[in-house]
This record gives sequence, C-alpha cells and structure tokens, in this order.
Amino acid sequence: MRKKDKNLFDFVDPSFFHGKMRDIIRKDAMRETENVRDGEQILILGCGDVGILRKVMDAGAECLGISDREEEVINARRIGIRALLGNVENLEYKSRFDQVFMKDHRYRIYFPERAIKRLVDSLKNGGKFKLELPIEGNLSLMESSLRKVMAEEGFGEKVEYISYPTKEKYEKIFSEMPVSLYETLVCYRSEILEYPGLRIWLKKHIGNRMALLSVSDQKRCLTKLEDIMKHTTENISGDMVIMEYVFFRVAGEKNFSG
Repeated sequence: MRKKDKNLFDFVDPSFFHGKMRDIIRKDAMRETENVRDGEQILILGCGDVGILRKVMDAGAECLGISDREEEVINARRIGIRALLGNVENLEYKSRFDQVFMKDHRYRIYFPERAIKRLVDSLKNGGKFKLELPIEGNLSLMESSLRKVMAEEGFGEKVEYISYPTKEKYEKIFSEMPVSLYETLVCYRSEILEYPGLRIWLKKHIGNRMALLSVSDQKRCLTKLEDIMKHTTENISGDMVIMEYVFFRVAGEKNFSG
C-alpha cells in the first residue's frame, strides 16, 4: 500500500460521496481566508465557490477571481466580485496581490513553470500564497487516456492537454523562484462515482476542451474514454468507482530583495 503523508486536510475515506469532498475543501478554504485583512488585494484561482469569494469581500479586501469556466465568472460578477475568464499563465500583474489562494480542484494549470512564475510576479514582496496543485491520481490518468483516445481517433491536434507535474517537479520550480516555503505536503482526497456519474465527471473536466469536435465525435470519444476509465480505476462494486485526487499543497511567501 502506498504511504500517504498525513495531515488534517486529508480526505481518504472512500465511504463519502463527492458532495462531502466539496464540503471539506470548502471548510478548509474558509479557514485559510480568515487571515484576509481589510484593504488587502486577494487573487483566487478557481472561483466556483461564491461563499468564499463573498467572505473575502466582506473582510474588506479587494478580490480578483480567475476561472476557465464561464459560469463561475458570471456567478462571481453577480455578487459584485471582479472575475476574469482565463488562465493564470496569462496573468500580467506585477507586485499587486497580498495573498493568492488556489483551493478549487477543478481549476487547471496548463503550463506549470509559466503559471508559477506569473503567480510569484503578481505578489507583493512578502505576499503569501496557499495552493493545492493537482499532481497525480485520476486526473492524471484521465489526461493520459484522453491523449490515447484522441490519437486513435485522429483528433490529437484539436484538444488542449494539461500537464500534471510530480511533487518533485513542482519543488524544483519553486526552488528557482524568490520565495520561502513553510508548508509542502501531499494531500489525498477521493470520491465515489456511479457509472452514469463517470460520464458527467469526464464532461466536466474535458468538455470545454473538445469544443472543436462535432457532437457525434465528442460522444464517441467520451464513450471510449469512459470505458478506459472504468477498466483502469479502482472498482468498489459492479457499477461504482473510486476517483482519487492527489494534490501538492504548498504555502509560502515572496521574499524578493532585488
């Protein structure tokens, strides 16, 4: 059995459903945003939880949310929070933010080196960050399976792919940045999906990346991908699978002195 780094934020009990996992992530994020102060500039990557955004706003901070999901941006703007549709890799802010948070497991980083550099650049000197970066688990498995299916179907150039670096790769990236780290660990969370839910799970994670394919091609590719995931994911019964998420949790601050 693989040894797991223990911490208070682990969620490894497979008897809970995905709603429970979201609750734990949300409570975790709520605790961490308690240190937000009046007048601070806060960047949140993945703005699907409006409650967390509202808490930051109620603390008197100015919040900017970034998401690659249009519905999340719309919901954030409805409560008066500035939100942008896009990716952190294209962030152009310099020394603006006091804190950066990333707790949304649905948010994707496509180019890790560039993303971390842009994040660090966006922080003020002494600015803090708390991130949970997907590294392995079923997200990584899905990505490798997606590449296989797209290659077989001849659509390899029509889909954007996501890189899931190892913990060691992220450690190397941060070691080359002007930051001090005070927390690095691996977190495990899991959820149970019935087979009908597996198709929905796949569409949520890759649907927007298959936009260049016709509807019929999307359905065919999703069916093949679903079949691969069923046979390569741990089964707990005839029609249920455990989906495991593995994150590299890293916290620190910028200490640039140049």
